[in-house]
This record gives sequence, structure tokens and C-alpha cells, in this order.
Amino acid sequence: MFKRRCYADSAIFSDMNEFNIAEEFKRPVRVNGEMHPGIEWQPVEKPPNSRKDGFTLMREKLLFTGPRPGSNVRESPGLFVVKESCPQWARVIPTLPRDKKNADVIDEKSEDHLFDATRYGLAADRSAHVRFDRRQVW
Repeated sequence: MFKRRCYADSAIFSDMNEFNIAEEFKRPVRVNGEMHPGIEWQPVEKPPNSRKDGFTLMREKLLFTGPRPGSNVRESPGLFVVKESCPQWARVIPTLPRDKKNADVIDEKSEDHLFDATRYGLAADRSAHVRFDRRQVW
């Protein structure tokens, strides 16, 4: 059986009022009569500049996902696609404001939870990250 890798901010592992979110997620749950296994979270590394690096990685992945000139095929290493089943991602991510002092960083006061979740997943992805020269469009 395929085991999904799940990554979370370090805050999920903290005990708060004798409650630990990560431990709670480990428990199996019954939904509509069907048992589902718990989720075991792995902490995400957040080195200095990780928000900037995550924003850059997301931009590169999205740019790389576009079909190459003369082709409409979108299959390649590093493919990053947001499906129609993610309407909140499509609502939030394109409208995230940039930091006024540093355009390569998302404003931390914005609704950035989906951005953080996306960059955690992208940073944890160990597949090849392919880069090719492209004019900056952001």
C-alpha cells in the first residue's frame, strides 16, 4: 500500500493545553462507516530564507509546467499541476500580496497557509527539479 508523505509546520508537534495535534492525527478515524488510517506528520525543515526559496521553487515549477513551444504536452520531470478539486488554492495563491520590502517574499500578514503547505510539499519533493531559461514574467 502506498504511504503518503505528509509534512507539517513545527507548531503541529507542540503540546498546547495538554493537546498535541500531530498525536491526534495519528489515530484512525471512521468516516461514513469506513475506517481510515491516521496521518503521521513529518516536520518540515525551515532554514533561513525558506519562504523566499519556496516562492522561487513554486514559480519555477509553475513556469516549467507550461507546454514547451510547439507542443501541448505537459509531461515532464518536476510537473506541478493544481487540479480543479483545489478551488481554494486557485483562489488564494494567485492573489497573495508580495512583501513591500522584498518582492521575492509573500507578505506574512496575508492568508499564507496554502502557500506554506505548498512550499513544504515542494521542498520535500525529492524528484528532479528541472530548470531551463525562460523570461521572467512575475
